[in-house]
Amino acid sequence: MANETWAQAQADETLKRQLSTDTADGVESDFQALAAAGSAQTDAGQITVASNGLVVVSAADGTKGVILPKPTRNGYVVHIKNNVNAVLKVYPATGGIVNALSANAAISQAALTAASYRYSLSADAWYTFPLLPS
Repeated sequence: MANETWAQAQADETLKRQLSTDTADGVESDFQALAAAGSAQTDAGQITVASNGLVVVSAADGTKGVILPKPTRNGYVVHIKNNVNAVLKVYPATGGIVNALSANAAISQAALTAASYRYSLSADAWYTFPLLPS
């Protein structure tokens, strides 16, 4: 178990380095450690990373969640790593959608998974890769 924890920490650190800011190439990225919170869109933890940012989430328990930002441009990407052995609820900003879900509905990101969320301004929608973040 200790080796698995160490290996996971190393993998998270490697991913963080790969997504770190590279101003020489004009790549916008960021890192945020965030605890899942609340039980609805109104009180979930707020994601604040720049586009192409990595969010490592703790404290998910099957009911707690995070809220994606409300971008003002197409192609905004957020990478979310659920670092807990429980489902994470991922909500769009108010009025938005994720994949084909209804407005304001959360998508359930499986335990111990990573997924990318890409924003479409014209649809006010986030699309996940993989399609089902599990």
